[in-house]
Amino acid sequence: METPTSMCQRDLDALAGLSLDQGRRLSAIGQPHVPSNVVIDMLVESSGCANAFLASTSAFLTQTSLGIARMFGGESPFANEWTRRRNALHADC
Repeated sequence: METPTSMCQRDLDALAGLSLDQGRRLSAIGQPHVPSNVVIDMLVESSGCANAFLASTSAFLTQTSLGIARMFGGESPFANEWTRRRNALHADC
């Protein structure tokens, strides 16, 4: 009768064999060739998407800060706490 430890070891051995087999198959395929102009186009497009995301996030945070300042006053405890927490998020960057 198998023990939980032997069952676990059997599964680990099977997984290791599968992993080695997949590695051999992937190595046999070889590396794909992607033309450099395609790579550059993809990088430009993805950086444009990242820039759009960051710009919209920045606009959202600015609008939120302005809304809080209008509702509670620029120097209210709530506005000060919002600013403190927002700045704390960027402290590690």
